[in-house]
Amino acid sequence: MAYTPPALSLLLARGQADIESRLPGTYARPRFSVAGAVAFANAGNAAALHDHLAWTSRQIVPHLADEDKLLEHCEFWGVWRKPAASASGELLVTVNGDTVIPEGTRWQRPDGTMFESVAEIRARAGRVAVYVVAIETGKNSNTAENVTVELISPVDFVQSSAVVSQTTISGGAELESIDSLCVRLLFRVQYPPSGGNQFDYVRWALECAGVTRAWCIPRYRGYGTVGVMFVLDEEVDIFPTPNDLARVKEYLTAHINPVTNQVEGKTVGAELIVESPNPLPLNPVIRLVPDTQDVRTAVSDNLKAWLATLPRGGTMLLSQLRATISSAPGETDNTVISPVSDQYAAENELFVLGDIVWR
Repeated sequence: MAYTPPALSLLLARGQADIESRLPGTYARPRFSVAGAVAFANAGNAAALHDHLAWTSRQIVPHLADEDKLLEHCEFWGVWRKPAASASGELLVTVNGDTVIPEGTRWQRPDGTMFESVAEIRARAGRVAVYVVAIETGKNSNTAENVTVELISPVDFVQSSAVVSQTTISGGAELESIDSLCVRLLFRVQYPPSGGNQFDYVRWALECAGVTRAWCIPRYRGYGTVGVMFVLDEEVDIFPTPNDLARVKEYLTAHINPVTNQVEGKTVGAELIVESPNPLPLNPVIRLVPDTQDVRTAVSDNLKAWLATLPRGGTMLLSQLRATISSAPGETDNTVISPVSDQYAAENELFVLGDIVWR
């Protein structure tokens, strides 16, 4: 049963009544009387205690707790907040003759984002792959394939322009949000470590920078195989790049738990397969009333948020599609012309919003 703490006015009335009942002939209602001052002071103290007890009760429950107390819950359960991470990947650098590319050589993107090499490279004429890491942390440093970067300081026989390789530069992420941390803590409590079951793989994948949703498929390609898929919802393209797949697979294979300082990872003998889910675009045909740009934008945002809640290999219910459109601010009526029935995703597919046709 819910408990509602008494209001300050009720506490004051109780205090005044108590004083008057225990001291016959006393009138505790005047604010500037001795009895009135005592009643006001006691009511204020009682209200403060009720407020503090209410605050304390919230701190006991992790998902209701303040940020600093949530971090203490996380520490107790062995869950750490994912720090901001720097993007990394390969540049394809053109070399005109035998040379050495020093460690710490820097290139710059047109917007000023800088990357530096992590090791010395001895190169011959041709195209050389140079592994680089972003100077600044954050997702802004993630860079798509074939983006051109410029050498900041000249290096003998090295052309000034380089391009990002097909594996991209990825892995950059902001400091984990409190909401995301809370979700991972609840997952840890509800699905405790179990020696490498499917929930362990999901928990490990979610510990990687930028990963927001993950799924594990036991016996993905037969006995002894484990499939893991994930997405990065904070990126423009939520589906992982080859570089993302490689770093998450490396983490799932073996990593040091920073809380226990113990090695964790896939079970011995398991064949780990880390893949991106295949996008399954939803291309609805919708008639809106009123058909304005603001309402269209609201509907589009609603659909994106709703599709993000559907699991990999899930079912898109037509009734939920209609309800999602109807809940958009400003919408008064709609007709979903297509699809005309529920839609089903395969085991390795994930629904995403494609192109909306407005009628």
